Amino acid sequence: GIYMLFCAVSYFLQAYADGLSNWKNPSNLLFGFGYLVLALILFLARHDDSRLLQIVIGWYLVFQGLELLVIHVTARHHRPLGVSVMNHMTSLPVAFVTFLPFMVLELMEKHVKTDGSISYNRHKSEEAPDLIVYIHTGKEGVHAVGHMTFCFEGLMYSYGNYAKREEKLAGTLGKAVFFTVAPEVYINNSCIYEGSTLYGFGLKLAGEQSENLRQTLEELTAGMALWKCPLQQDSDGWQKPEEYMKDYASRLFWRTGCKFRQFTHGPWQTYWVMGTNCSLFAETVLTAAGCDIPRKKGIVSPGEYFQYFQELFADPDSQVISRTWHTADVPETLFRTWA
Repeated sequence: GIYMLFCAVSYFLQAYADGLSNWKNPSNLLFGFGYLVLALILFLARHDDSRLLQIVIGWYLVFQGLELLVIHVTARHHRPLGVSVMNHMTSLPVAFVTFLPFMVLELMEKHVKTDGSISYNRHKSEEAPDLIVYIHTGKEGVHAVGHMTFCFEGLMYSYGNYAKREEKLAGTLGKAVFFTVAPEVYINNSCIYEGSTLYGFGLKLAGEQSENLRQTLEELTAGMALWKCPLQQDSDGWQKPEEYMKDYASRLFWRTGCKFRQFTHGPWQTYWVMGTNCSLFAETVLTAAGCDIPRKKGIVSPGEYFQYFQELFADPDSQVISRTWHTADVPETLFRTWA
């Protein structure tokens, strides 16, 4: 019941975020009310009636099945049936899969401490990947929940809630900010200064996919306005950067020289950690370009995609041809840059 109430609140807040972005999507309200009804039944009904609980749980599973069916029917028709089904049937419960990268990190660090190193980097092909998707994790705070970025043609792309002065609900809701940055400098900064660990999954793209992704990113950035972090807004900020080091966007700009942008219209104007978040943004962009990325709906997290890419890397015929990791605890996994 608590979990279904959590899902209902998440959908309602996503509907609220859509409203802030002037974006109409009634499905979030419908799913929210569906989860709320099931939660209320469980909270208000007699808990000693096992038959009633079984009926409620059964209807919940039917509800989930119908949701998966709707997603599958509306999926891209050119994708193989097996791939489409796997996209929606292999996911673990969100409460577990959210922290999956964190748990993998714990195991890998134990191996590093006992064996001195760990053999995680693998390549299924001698060719270099055209696109790398990065799943971020860490051991403290928001790092444990994770982040998702992707690198294409020498640029790292990231979407998130970086406008701290305008955030709400303890940083889970706010005006979204998008930035691009050199990948090597950004990865080193994330690992060394921000305490993150990054898992990278390299994809080999067909010629048409690369062109579609290039065009999608050009159209995306063309509809954005430049945004300045607090350090940039202060004309004297360069003389006193230490005063802005508690603000992530300012720290990132100071150390990497990244370029910030903000959406002026559409559903991505407002960031919501359980809906229009970094994972859903990356998946939407890559899917629009024709990449075989799973199309998710509702509550999504970087951990869900970590699980998905791990499975695809194990498939010898998939387009995921490499996996790597980057952490300050193993210096040889970092890049030789000034960061």
